[in-house]
Amino acid sequence: MTSANIAGSPAIVADSANGGTDYCLELSSSGATENIAWDENTLGTGKRVAVFAFYLKLPGTRPAATTRLVKLETATQAFVFNYNPTGTKIEAQVVSGTIVSGPSLNADQWYLIQGRFNTSAATFTLDWSVDKVDQTQATGAGTAADLHAWTFGWNTSLTSTVRYDDFVLSVTSGDYPLGKHKVVRLSPDADGTVAEIGTANSMRRYINNGPVAGGSVDGSFNSADILAAISDTPPTLGSSANGVTQFTQGTGNACGIPMTSYTLQPGESITGSRVEVCSWADIGAQTLANQLEVRAYNGTSETVLFAAGSYFGSNLASGLGPAWICDMYTGITSQATLDALVIRLGYSPDNGPLPGAHAVYTEVAILIGDTASITMSDSGSAADNLSVVSGAISKTLSDSGSESENISFNRTHMDTASAGDNLSVVVQTVPKTLSDSGSAAEDLPTTVPIRLGESLIGFDGINVGTSQSGTACGIYIVAVTPMAEVGAENEGIPFTGNDESVTLSDSASAFDDIAISVATIQKILSDSATACDGA
Repeated sequence: MTSANIAGSPAIVADSANGGTDYCLELSSSGATENIAWDENTLGTGKRVAVFAFYLKLPGTRPAATTRLVKLETATQAFVFNYNPTGTKIEAQVVSGTIVSGPSLNADQWYLIQGRFNTSAATFTLDWSVDKVDQTQATGAGTAADLHAWTFGWNTSLTSTVRYDDFVLSVTSGDYPLGKHKVVRLSPDADGTVAEIGTANSMRRYINNGPVAGGSVDGSFNSADILAAISDTPPTLGSSANGVTQFTQGTGNACGIPMTSYTLQPGESITGSRVEVCSWADIGAQTLANQLEVRAYNGTSETVLFAAGSYFGSNLASGLGPAWICDMYTGITSQATLDALVIRLGYSPDNGPLPGAHAVYTEVAILIGDTASITMSDSGSAADNLSVVSGAISKTLSDSGSESENISFNRTHMDTASAGDNLSVVVQTVPKTLSDSGSAAEDLPTTVPIRLGESLIGFDGINVGTSQSGTACGIYIVAVTPMAEVGAENEGIPFTGNDESVTLSDSASAFDDIAISVATIQKILSDSATACDGA
């Protein structure tokens, strides 16, 4: 079970670091303390390394006073991130060590903050980055100890507003840096069907906070009503709260709640998930008298996340916040397991007072693939591999060898030259592999300009212009009429359709540019090293 200590009025507001319509945490105060903290129930016990990533935003006007943004601590010592209005910078400090300044933060802009805090030795260390740019390590003298609590926000009277989003945390040192993540919230699927488990009508909807608060419980099970009652984001609390309750006690009585899904995009992968149940009980004050169990099912196997036990449930009449039952779930590893997710509630041997839930969610951490440029060089005598993870990535190939190469382009042309090799290209981003033994054929799928080297004496004019002996010249596909090649005269390349091939000879010691931007075709390029050829 995970709970948070709260000061002030933390809020869930509509905003998202990674686009779309979603929610984030907002801390906002006017001359007051404002923070929210998690302890070992989230961090785990006996942990001395924490690896984290989250997004930070200063909406509207940046704070006028130094504002603590984050604190991660042992029982007695900590590191902090502060916002310093002098220089408008984020700063890091470990215990009482040197304050390390990071970059300036703009208002109304999301920043990705990543870090690794280590308290396992006499010198505590903080490795950190802002928008994937490494910052100077912060250190401080400490006493080796276990981590105790993570806090967002400030503990002094300030006027500040700060937003946080997509917070992911690991206790494995090697996970640093966690990378660019987004956290996707799954809710009960209103288009699905709640499955009854065990005795019929044992699981029902409660209305207006249940009987003790003046509400009621439905007379029977109804899937659509239950799904509507537990789908609010954030959950509706208080006198108008609706939810699901286990009306008939029994360790075999429960319900299976289908969850919405998310379609992984190219380059994205699942790195973790967490099930969260906002609990309820038909009693005014928090009590240990009732029990509830939470399980997860991924289409193949079931996992008990919170075994039937006490959970401090109440209908909040006492004024305290709801008890949240939360646990990490390792069963979501693929699109298939994500699509099949069902959260199962109930299994209580005790229904006095009635146990239940206001809302059910699952948060899934998604690693977002980066878009980047890749450059690859080839000595002509070794095998090379080029793998692309995601996004449209431009590639450059330079080759000093003399072998023939396969290169993916968009058109097929034909050349009457005396020797040839095929240049084949496709127009999409896929994993690339280039193998090169100095004289063997290579395949390189790509979608961008390719540069080949050539050192020639003399030249062939193919709408290229003039040059001089020994000078590299560019090769461009411009010819539209066929011309024959006999040594060094002008030549044209016939291409009248989409199923032709082009052959040029290449000594691999000159510099050719080939620019193609049409449909997928096969090409062969080879050069006799006696002229500049344009294709």
